[in-house]
Amino acid sequence: MTLFDFIDLSFDQKLDAMLCGNLIANRAHKNGICQLYILDGFFVEILYNSRDFKILKLQPLLLDAALDPYLDQISLDDLFVR
Repeated sequence: MTLFDFIDLSFDQKLDAMLCGNLIANRAHKNGICQLYILDGFFVEILYNSRDFKILKLQPLLLDAALDPYLDQISLDDLFVR
């Protein structure tokens, strides 16, 4: 799947696609927990409200700067997991 294919999916289809992704980092957020996944060569961030057990946001990261909060947690080995 390409990034553009992912963008065109419905929210539920994106959730299904994430089953093939690999979790590579977490970070605290004022509304819960952000998780960074790699999926078919692109990154997807999920904002999860752990109190209400809800996904608040699921979005591909289009800019390298969006990875900045995760850089201290990501190793090159994480990026090449298949």
